Amino acid sequence: MPRIQAKITELEGALLQETAAVDATAKELYAKDPAAAVEYVTAFGVETGAEMLSTWRGFWMELFSLTRDFMVVTAPKQKQCVVGAPLGRGAAHGANTTCTSRSLPEASEPGYTDAWYARIVADGENAEHYAVPASVDLDDELNSAKLRVLYKQPRGQ
Repeated sequence: MPRIQAKITELEGALLQETAAVDATAKELYAKDPAAAVEYVTAFGVETGAEMLSTWRGFWMELFSLTRDFMVVTAPKQKQCVVGAPLGRGAAHGANTTCTSRSLPEASEPGYTDAWYARIVADGENAEHYAVPASVDLDDELNSAKLRVLYKQPRGQ
């Protein structure tokens, strides 16, 4: 959400400045030729709308590529080797440490904050639904569930 809010602030600030300049120009133009002023403001509106659509679509694509399936993807730390360029340190021993033939992005799974989990559990009927009985040993239960999935066994076996 901070990334989206920052984008909104950026675009809104730029648009407010641009609109003020367009309004001033349109006011001067209107005094001389009202039809030209209307045309000028209309063209600004159409161009700005198309630009906003393109900008938000590009931003959506950026977000989609960086945050997917609850993962946050960042640029790779190791750069990609350039074909024909000299290899880096360790290349003589078969271990190039400065670049890689195929760069892989870094991915992390930040999950939700503890405050979010607490809000969900405390919300209405969720408290009863998500309550864990004190008698349950979570480590044993979790390990049993993992083994069932690993060996493709249904519950109860």
